Amino acid sequence: MDRGIDWTSGYVTELEYTYGYYRELSPSLLRLACLSAGIAPPPARSMNYLELGYGQGVSVNIHAAAVEGEFWGTDFNPTQVAHARSLATAAGSGAKLLEDSFAEFSKRTD
Repeated sequence: MDRGIDWTSGYVTELEYTYGYYRELSPSLLRLACLSAGIAPPPARSMNYLELGYGQGVSVNIHAAAVEGEFWGTDFNPTQVAHARSLATAAGSGAKLLEDSFAEFSKRTD
């Protein structure tokens, strides 16, 4: 992956992202938000989920391990990606955790 001279593109890398769980990203709460806004959410059986900037990967891995569906995420901080992937392996979550910038991710065909 070619990030040019400054791979951070203004992204703060001197501070580690927090290790917390963010319930606002929960598929169930996202469904509730849709219903509250009068929008029909997708069927609850099996979902496709994408988390942009997953940080340490705690939330995306918990959701992938607990909810039926396909869970993807992208974050381009290599330290955070390594941590998130180790969580995915330990949890057996099956999350597909990528190391792409948003611009790189938008060009993917998969």
